[in-house]
Amino acid sequence: MGRRRTAPCGRDQELAVLREAAATAEHGRLIAIRGHAGVGKSTLLEAIAQDLPSADMVIRVPLGGAADDRFGVTTVLDAIRDRFEQVGDPHLVRSIGAVTRLMSVRDHTSEWWTARMVVELAALFGGIAQHRRVVLLVDDAHAVREPALVLGAARRPGCLVVAAFRDTGDLAPGVAELVTLADDTVELGPLPDSCVESLVSRIAAAPPDESLLVALHDALGPLFGNPGTTLATVEDLQERGLLTVLHDRLCLRNPGEPIVLPSTHWLPRRVRRLAGEERELVTAVAVLGELTVDDLPLLARVLDAELPDLGRALDRLILEGVLSAGPDGDVRCRCAALAGAIVADSGPEAPDRLHAAIAADLLDRARRGEPIEATVMADHVSGAGSALDADDEVGAWLVTRAEEAERDQPERAVRWYAAALRRLGPGHPEHARVLPVLLRLVVRTGLYDVVYGLFAEPEMLGSPSPTARADLRSVAVMAMLHVGTPLPGRAVRRILGEPLPDMIDGYGALRRLADSRSVGMVLSAADLAAVSGAIAGDRRTCGPALGESRCTDDPAALLDDLIEAISVGDLATVFEVVLGERYRAPTTGVLSAYQRVVRGYARGDWSAALSAARELRLTGSADTLVHGAGRLFAAEICSARGDVRGADEWLTGVTVDDRLAPLRGWVETGLTHQVDGPAEATRRAVFAMRRNRRIDGRIGLERFLLRALEIAACSGERAAAVQLLGEIEELHRRDASHKTMELVFLARGAANHDALYTRVGADLARRRKDQPDLLRACLTVAKFAGEPRSWLYEAYELAKLCDSPLLLDCVRSASRERGVGAPRAHRSRDSLSPHELRMIELIRAGYTNRQIAADIRVREKTVENSLTRLFAKTGCRSRVELAAASLDGRILDAAVPSAGA
Repeated sequence: MGRRRTAPCGRDQELAVLREAAATAEHGRLIAIRGHAGVGKSTLLEAIAQDLPSADMVIRVPLGGAADDRFGVTTVLDAIRDRFEQVGDPHLVRSIGAVTRLMSVRDHTSEWWTARMVVELAALFGGIAQHRRVVLLVDDAHAVREPALVLGAARRPGCLVVAAFRDTGDLAPGVAELVTLADDTVELGPLPDSCVESLVSRIAAAPPDESLLVALHDALGPLFGNPGTTLATVEDLQERGLLTVLHDRLCLRNPGEPIVLPSTHWLPRRVRRLAGEERELVTAVAVLGELTVDDLPLLARVLDAELPDLGRALDRLILEGVLSAGPDGDVRCRCAALAGAIVADSGPEAPDRLHAAIAADLLDRARRGEPIEATVMADHVSGAGSALDADDEVGAWLVTRAEEAERDQPERAVRWYAAALRRLGPGHPEHARVLPVLLRLVVRTGLYDVVYGLFAEPEMLGSPSPTARADLRSVAVMAMLHVGTPLPGRAVRRILGEPLPDMIDGYGALRRLADSRSVGMVLSAADLAAVSGAIAGDRRTCGPALGESRCTDDPAALLDDLIEAISVGDLATVFEVVLGERYRAPTTGVLSAYQRVVRGYARGDWSAALSAARELRLTGSADTLVHGAGRLFAAEICSARGDVRGADEWLTGVTVDDRLAPLRGWVETGLTHQVDGPAEATRRAVFAMRRNRRIDGRIGLERFLLRALEIAACSGERAAAVQLLGEIEELHRRDASHKTMELVFLARGAANHDALYTRVGADLARRRKDQPDLLRACLTVAKFAGEPRSWLYEAYELAKLCDSPLLLDCVRSASRERGVGAPRAHRSRDSLSPHELRMIELIRAGYTNRQIAADIRVREKTVENSLTRLFAKTGCRSRVELAAASLDGRILDAAVPSAGA
């Protein structure tokens, strides 16, 4: 029996192939293992060595140090000498001597020498293999020019030869001969995501957060899943203090900071050895992001290089795997992490210098009347910063280009307008007109880093007019709320004449902004009135203002969305509702992360919500109201999953803020119910309710009141339930919305054990697509309904969606109480995961694969693979058919579980 060991992570299939080949290798066999650098070839060879029977004689040959040995004979002889005592055959000395004498011959190119060497090597290996099977494990076979001579000679007398070599795309002739000679070839591809997660967990002693895996994939690109590269990158991040364990998950300490390849990785080391046009070319590609062959003449002029030399350098860099060429002819660095490492090595001024050199060349050609691409020149002029010496004529030209790009390329327009402001200066007639346009576009695109750039160079702004000052104040407040970092106080006071509102309390900052009555062109009086009215819960003010802000005669639906967003402190959604197409939440930052927490919680994707909560904790320089709300939602998820310790950890350190009192009461009531029972939970809930009357906290109030009432009703605390019902009905009279109407129906149903009221409330929750609220409503209906089966089954599927063992137990317990067979998981191949259900929803909304990937925080390739599985599960052949099938309910049958006894 062989020694069966665990395969290296994700290599079970390859090891199985090698086991079978080894078992059938009675008359000699050559197996080639090919793969990119760091993909795990050496690890797999080690696993093979451990997997072989103890009777085999294993000879390991590292050919990596044999670059000056054409055939690798010397290295093989050294490995055999190390096993001399194990062989125990005196005739071995003669064979080794014969091979050694042949190696001393100067001419190794003659046919006589080659034939004689093959004979002597075959005799050598034959003597070793006379009484046992010999296994030759050869690493780095690509390091010698002609490895086939030795390896073929070893196979001939019956040895098993396993040779690993690096696959660089175009194989050298000697390696190509080895592949042709091999009986089997095993190709090592990237590891699957689950194995990458396992590898990272192993070296970091904590499982990686989903956001870390996404960031690694985006940075490493085709090298993600390459064990050597992935592990080296993670270890480098650890050594530089860029990783931290937060709530048992490994996270990036600064989520927005780019990941670069470590300096010890073979790709940066290869780049550092480059010189001349090769080094200049690879630096240019790293700075520019990509280039085409058509860009080479321009680069040749800028770099003062000969065009043929530059072309040959490009071919060599692609051949060596430093650069990669796409099917559209674009050339990029092998991965974003390599580009980042190259730019870092080049120094902070290198990007500006390159952009400035290219911009100067293009400007010179344009002045001579030669045709140039305006977009390209504008990109380089804006990218050059202060490194380009240009006059205000160039600034005016940039303004024209930005005006042309505003509609279809707003992100580009932002960069161009910002660069134009720098060129024009505050005294130019165009300056006053451009500034509000730029600020309006910043809000539309979410590129708030431009605002920080403006305040970092206050001389660009001069002494703004009152209207411009109002615009700057509004956008500066929005920038701080989104990014979570304060603007420099001295520059703010110099430009605005007064400090900005404290960003710690986002609601307060917006209210003070509205109360200042300083209205510009970016945020109108109606915009600010709608936001401040919603914060104050004043529907009479908020409704008309919202209608004026969005230019609609029927703001009722928008008003419900706005009130619901305000009720959970989701300011990003507040801005989306009020500003519409004039606003976009940035993909990173405090408000974006919190929005993902809230939305992930509502749709039942609690793992994504927890990942966003961790990101939120690590984003921004202050502990804001939004940070506290995010921690409370994370604590609630842990509590609902039965993880009391995790819930306590999230609760610890939450800022004591009156605005968050109801949301905290919601979480703590549920936690107390688990730990101390319903009676104590009810007592604490009533106390918290009375305290909240004094402070008038609103965030999470509906959730807190309903949970407290449900616990009181179930525990027989009738007086407390009636009191809480009165509070809920008063809330609806004061702030009537679809959400409060749903709350009233659910509360009346729970307090009066009335299934009809609860059923209506559940239908309202279903329309809002709030899965946790719907789950609890289903459980309440099932307690009182005459036929509870369908409600229990729906609750069971929702508990599975949330991945909550505790809620699953609650459903099973309720099923037993009502005498219904406990629901069981539907085990068919057609069951749909939370990600797949969300993908179907987004497909119906017309999202592209890239947009879906951004929404659910996975890679675009993962979306493509998931779509393939979805088509197979549902029998649909296209996205259109999938959307149509979901609309008529045909693909949701898999969500209905079967009944068990």
